[in-house]
Amino acid sequence: MLVVELMRNVRQNPSGNNNIVADCREGMSKIPRIHIQHCYREANKCADALARRGAFLSCDFFVFDALPIDVALLLSLDAAGMMYERSIATASGF
Repeated sequence: MLVVELMRNVRQNPSGNNNIVADCREGMSKIPRIHIQHCYREANKCADALARRGAFLSCDFFVFDALPIDVALLLSLDAAGMMYERSIATASGF
């Protein structure tokens, strides 16, 4: 949600990321039709898998030579139209 708000909001943000936000907005301005919205991680399992993987990397930037096998599987399921339910934890854990 933070990124969505940063991209939609035209005022300067207090986080000190003004340059990168401005670069993103400039890049977006070159795309004829664009719509920015938040989606839960369950709606984009490939991005979620890559983000989880990136959380454990020791470097800030990494380029994969090949698509990781888990992401390739998720991508093929997504292309096949597989639906995922969003699981919500309850107080009892079930």
